[in-house]
Amino acid sequence: MFALLKKFLLTQDTSLIKDLRSADVNGDDSVNALDYALIKRYLLKDITVFPVEGH
Repeated sequence: MFALLKKFLLTQDTSLIKDLRSADVNGDDSVNALDYALIKRYLLKDITVFPVEGH
């Protein structure tokens, strides 16, 4: 998912991710570099939940 999200952000090719909502981890209805940074922090175990989980 992480590599696909990076590629999506660079190309905006929506065919790369079947459900873009799953990549919107901060809940702002947009998939962007903020989501990428949060997923990276999650993988590095800097955070344990995504902001969207608190909504």
